[in-house]
Amino acid sequence: MKTILFVCSANIIRSAMAEAWFNHLAKDNPNLTAISAGITAFPGDSATEYAIKAAKAHGIDLSNHRSRRLDGYITDQADYIFAATEKHAQFIKEHFPECADKIALFNTHADINYPALDSENQHHNCFSTIQHSVETIYQKLAGEL
Repeated sequence: MKTILFVCSANIIRSAMAEAWFNHLAKDNPNLTAISAGITAFPGDSATEYAIKAAKAHGIDLSNHRSRRLDGYITDQADYIFAATEKHAQFIKEHFPECADKIALFNTHADINYPALDSENQHHNCFSTIQHSVETIYQKLAGEL
């Protein structure tokens, strides 16, 4: 089994969405699973209301998601690490240098920026961007196994 780790800041929007969508895609693939964490997460926080709504619009339930702070235990579990932004990737490389060779970005074209917390529309747009990026990641990794 390969474990994919998605990382953002607080683990309440972007990486939570990515983990849930990846696991949705991999539901019939016992060789792949995803987890998520945030570099500044407060452990146990729920996904934001708008993140839950955006995911629900795509058939994904984020209501039980609880944030996790990135640490060495979590990075050790991961075979691949995908960061929401270049700054997240740099943070991981600096604080977990042993992971440098397994880090990439969610989206190779641009950072996936934090949506405004008061904008439901930005959360839906964020989910759509993540959905496309995660599907690309899933197809590549599923094809390697």
